[in-house]
Amino acid sequence: MNFEFSAGMPGLFPSIATVILVGIACITDIRSRRIPNILVLTGLIAGLANHLYISQLPGLWFWTLGLLAGMAFLIIPYLLGGMGAGDVKLLGMVGAIMGLEFVIATFLFMALWGGLGAMLVLFRSGRMRLFWLNILSLNFRAAVDVPDSAKEKDSLPYGVAIGLGVATTLLWRYLMSC
Repeated sequence: MNFEFSAGMPGLFPSIATVILVGIACITDIRSRRIPNILVLTGLIAGLANHLYISQLPGLWFWTLGLLAGMAFLIIPYLLGGMGAGDVKLLGMVGAIMGLEFVIATFLFMALWGGLGAMLVLFRSGRMRLFWLNILSLNFRAAVDVPDSAKEKDSLPYGVAIGLGVATTLLWRYLMSC
């Protein structure tokens, strides 16, 4: 596997840093349903320093484009109340460190993992049948409405879906390079 810096694939340091930071974010999201700002800020600063050191001004562009794309993918679900700001910032951090191509692939894999997780939450909470009845009757608002008493218990720590998206993207990239 090629671990040298290029526009498509950052080096070994960004890959390892991303795995560590996203891993910590998954653990804190599971435990407290929070992703610490200091964790995201650490990743953003480390990613920016690395990209500036490796390629100066093009590194700044690489970092900025990845950050904005990562955040753009989740800003609408956040504004609609579907996820927390920490999730938005975490995916932005992944984009800033790993770049635009990586964050696009991560977003696609993350959406698959998140959808699977949401189905498991619905099944475990006993609301799967009601969800599908509402979808089939085109009552989309009721399909995603969760009573306040069930929100914490039946919520999905989306940092885990982001983490699985990162891991799947890294694995996919590795397998494609073999």
